Amino acid sequence: MTQSQYEDETNVNKIMKRYHADGAELQLSRNPGQYADLTSIKDYQGSLQTIINAQNAFNSLPSTTRNRFQNDPQQLLNFMSDENNYEEALKLNLTNPKTPQQTQTQTQTPHTTNTPQQTQTPQT
Repeated sequence: MTQSQYEDETNVNKIMKRYHADGAELQLSRNPGQYADLTSIKDYQGSLQTIINAQNAFNSLPSTTRNRFQNDPQQLLNFMSDENNYEEALKLNLTNPKTPQQTQTQTQTPHTTNTPQQTQTPQT
């Protein structure tokens, strides 16, 4: 049985009319998808503990470092995911210096980068 009192809230044409009238953003456009391998987390409690641990680790950084990322752990994760930021991460004490063996392995072994849209293998 349908309930007619929800017609305005569920009618896609009326939803889109409200969207265009007040310029509100749809939830999906404000929060783009994030991709991560979370297969080791089996339940809600494990997920919550992972988030709490990440927030605590971020909060333990010096305030100047947190300010660099506008106090947003996601900005830090994005920064650390980009190899081009290695030197700055080193200056901020967010990573350890690479050993000569790590440097040699990285220059000799091409790596594969997976993105949601495509897979690329750098040429050497």
